[in-house]
Amino acid sequence: MKIKTSELIGANLDWAVAQVDPMCNGLTFESVPGGKIGFGIIGGEKTPCAFLSHGSCLSERMRLKRDGVIGYSPSTDWSQGGPLIDSFKLSVYASKEPETGETHHWVSVDELADERRGVVGPTPLIAACRALVFKRHGSCVDIPDDLVAA
Repeated sequence: MKIKTSELIGANLDWAVAQVDPMCNGLTFESVPGGKIGFGIIGGEKTPCAFLSHGSCLSERMRLKRDGVIGYSPSTDWSQGGPLIDSFKLSVYASKEPETGETHHWVSVDELADERRGVVGPTPLIAACRALVFKRHGSCVDIPDDLVAA
């Protein structure tokens, strides 16, 4: 299902970022109860590498972490999203809406362009992740139906 990049959040956003993140290069995702597991080929064998949670599946995520699988959530985990901001040379800054005074977090998508473009998010990491997805896929992303349904 196509979703606007500006509306991506949670597992949908994390999945879309995994398609851009060089650390996830070559991962394939399979559905499991409560999310998706990303598999990579390590040492010639299909190995679970990441877990995308559909919601608060903390106990399952903890079990998966003990089995060597990390929870992948760059849109909420600074240890995963922060390095992406650095490696993709994104600028994150807060901006207030002039009429309402509400704070939005913006990420510049292309600072070298003649016209500076930005992507909005409710947190700096969500804005940064949306910007990465926008740079690669544009204003819409085709998200797997089973992620959208969750």
